[in-house]
Amino acid sequence: MQLLTLLGAGSTLGTLVAKSISQALGVAITNPNKIIRALDVFVVVANINGVMGTGT
Repeated sequence: MQLLTLLGAGSTLGTLVAKSISQALGVAITNPNKIIRALDVFVVVANINGVMGTGT
């Protein structure tokens, strides 16, 4: 079960990082709902660390 959780969390984090890297600079001006902030990535990493830390 823990392996499945790790794989799912890793794929979510990978998708989030890929979207944040591929963002154009003008996206925030045209549509502010599509911007990915650094806080979003930090929240996902903290959640993954919390889930994996309590799984022992």
